[in-house]
Amino acid sequence: MSPIWFFISKIKKSYDLTSLDEKKKFLTMLLDAVKTYHDNVERDFYLKEISNRLDFPEKQVYEDFSKLRAKRIPVQTPIKKKEYSASEFAIGYILVNDHYREMLQEWLIFPDDLESNFKNILQDSSHIENLDLDIRDRYNAISLKIDDMSVEKTSEAIDIEIQKLIKKLNLDIYKSKRMKLLESGKENDLVELLKIAREHWLK
Repeated sequence: MSPIWFFISKIKKSYDLTSLDEKKKFLTMLLDAVKTYHDNVERDFYLKEISNRLDFPEKQVYEDFSKLRAKRIPVQTPIKKKEYSASEFAIGYILVNDHYREMLQEWLIFPDDLESNFKNILQDSSHIENLDLDIRDRYNAISLKIDDMSVEKTSEAIDIEIQKLIKKLNLDIYKSKRMKLLESGKENDLVELLKIAREHWLK
């Protein structure tokens, strides 16, 4: 069962598909889900699957999808600060552009201490395809918001945002490791951690 068909099976009971208006709403919702996929081949496969399984004309499905993609979220729409974690933001940037993955790989001080999904995607962004659909959709949604909000920003401005994000990730992990070492009394490890922190200008 493909992710889209699983998605359809899971929520189609919420719609009265005998009603034309409800059927159109259902189609729009499905196309919005397909929009989160960045691979054109994968998108094409899912669009055809929607057409075949739900008996929508293929031409209509593609036309509606093109219109949906043309609708961008307003640049001024803020992302709620508490909605996503720093790690999730980092994954979103990786999915937007592989250049950001390279920046993260180069400047993250404690890659072995990252959350498991983040660590795996940092090594290979295709790892996202192995995740559950709900988690994958969450990460893709973050990347779309970042992409839309970056439309009017220069590449230099975005790089500065990435650098701030990396600093936060480094500081968060540093503070967590430092607290654990203080509690455990491992003085030698604590000294080594402080040395690493000084080398990377962490305070």
